[in-house]
Amino acid sequence: MKRTHLPEWLHRGLAPAGSDIKTRSTIKLNLVGTICESALCPNRRECFCQNTATFLLLGPYCTRNCGFCAVSHGIPIPPDPAEIDRITDAAANLGLLYIVLTSVTRDDLPDGGAKHFASIISRLNGMGFKVEALIPDFGGDFTAVNLIAEAAPVVLAHDIQTVPRLYSSLRPGADYLRSLNLLSHIAAEYSSIITKAALLVGLGETEHEIRATIGDLAVAGVKIVIIGQYIQPTLGHANVTRWWTPVEMDEMALWGTEFGLMVYAAPLARSSYKAFELFSSVNSTERNWR
Repeated sequence: MKRTHLPEWLHRGLAPAGSDIKTRSTIKLNLVGTICESALCPNRRECFCQNTATFLLLGPYCTRNCGFCAVSHGIPIPPDPAEIDRITDAAANLGLLYIVLTSVTRDDLPDGGAKHFASIISRLNGMGFKVEALIPDFGGDFTAVNLIAEAAPVVLAHDIQTVPRLYSSLRPGADYLRSLNLLSHIAAEYSSIITKAALLVGLGETEHEIRATIGDLAVAGVKIVIIGQYIQPTLGHANVTRWWTPVEMDEMALWGTEFGLMVYAAPLARSSYKAFELFSSVNSTERNWR
């Protein structure tokens, strides 16, 4: 079985040789994980060349096994208290001002790893960084979500990933309404934090389902929605059912304006891609509204 060839619009030019060395060496020397590498993100070289990365907390192994995700599934390791120092050192060495943190899902931990996650956000805030936190669903535990929110990230993101009809086949252990309720809770209880969500298309969804999902996210109070084309990471993952064109992606972005939110839709868009630019745009707009 062969993977489908990528359409022309998913190919990008290579960055200059060696331009990503600083980021790669910093990640390696500080022994930090990144979702960029673990999820085989198609933008990782571009971002590394700009001395930025999204740090992956709580180890390399996820307790869930979604059909589209390249992150390793396996027996997780205990949270490492020293991870805080490694993350802060890496952020300082890269000269970052805006930091995106995410984590694997840790259904094995009583709080899903929320206390560990929140402590790292608090440390980074204390050092003057702005932090965006991309969180799992914590099994629907709002106490765990509140721990993260009260650590005061400027953006709190949770990926919806796909349309509700496909959850049972692609997201075992997850629940669409649970994720919507989590986002709605953040928007209602922590209005100073910008809420964000992302989904991949090309997994079997219809145009109508994409529009309906954007509408659901708008009702939940989400401010930023990212939509990207799914690319099969290995032959063991879900097949690509459709390549959505850049023109169709532009149409999806326009749907966002109908619902009063920002939709960034592009073939290679991913949860944390252009994170600071999108935060700055929405943050500026929100300040003008107030």
